[in-house]
Amino acid sequence: MLVLICLYRRFADFPVQVVGGGSYTFNITNYKAFIKLHRLINFEMLQFADGVRHAVTKYTKGIITNAPADNSIPVLQLERKLIEINDLITPRIRKAFEEDFGVNLLRLDLSTIEVNKETPEYRELRKVTADLEIEIRKKQNEINIKNLADTQNINAENLGETLRIQREQAERFAALQTQSQFLGAHQINQQASVLTAAAENLGSMGQMNLGGGNGGSGFNPVEVMTGMAIGGAMGGQMAGMMNAVGQNIQQPPTTPPPTPQVVYHVSIDGQSTGPFNLGQLQGLVSSGQLAPSMHVWKPGLSNWDLAGNVAELAPLFSQTVSAPPPPPPPQAR
Repeated sequence: MLVLICLYRRFADFPVQVVGGGSYTFNITNYKAFIKLHRLINFEMLQFADGVRHAVTKYTKGIITNAPADNSIPVLQLERKLIEINDLITPRIRKAFEEDFGVNLLRLDLSTIEVNKETPEYRELRKVTADLEIEIRKKQNEINIKNLADTQNINAENLGETLRIQREQAERFAALQTQSQFLGAHQINQQASVLTAAAENLGSMGQMNLGGGNGGSGFNPVEVMTGMAIGGAMGGQMAGMMNAVGQNIQQPPTTPPPTPQVVYHVSIDGQSTGPFNLGQLQGLVSSGQLAPSMHVWKPGLSNWDLAGNVAELAPLFSQTVSAPPPPPPPQAR
């Protein structure tokens, strides 16, 4: 059974005409309640059908009329919320059928909800909502720009802090290298002093008399051989010490310098934002704030270019593309 509804819903003082249609089915499950509600002696099927139709129209019209206010459904979105509105109407009509007519509602199908788009009221309402959407979009763009600016400031602070830490680490490493060189030179001086003292003592050995009969000075081959042995040992020690210190001074740093990072600037509504590294750009792509159609620039580029045309940015956008839906399964024969 088809039910036509003509209602008016005000939005910003503009009435909008809406037409709905659908069907319903019912049966009698409690014949005692049905007999109690209807005097079968005077029962007329046509009058009964009219009463049922009026009840369906009343509840359907009332729920659709108040859907924008009670269920936060915009007037111009009523056509898209057909199933939700059908679920709102069904319990009310089922209860009315049981209490007022003694029948059981089997099914209610609201098939259409159409806004009359030929009326001047609809066109005026459409214009008002379009202006509102433009204003909302403008506000959203302002929020996005502010968020990007905040992100840019945070990134600049983080980058500055990172560079400061790297600079301090490089300075500490250079200071350690210098201290190591000074320590090596100091060790050389200390050992040179020891060897000098040893050489002086070695020179005095020439005056020692190990028994030659003269009781004084003279050439002693034992002293000479001993001095040569000690001098060779000290020379080897000096050479080894100099080689070790030279290797310590010439040894290159074991920690490589920080890897340079490629950063990009992004054009948002004609304003340059950034710089952003690849990790930060990935976050902007995930949040929908960076698209392939937006312009980017990095040091080395002669001009701004679309993000989708930059080869090293292509993987960022390919990760957000969802896989295509599978084809329909084959039909059974």
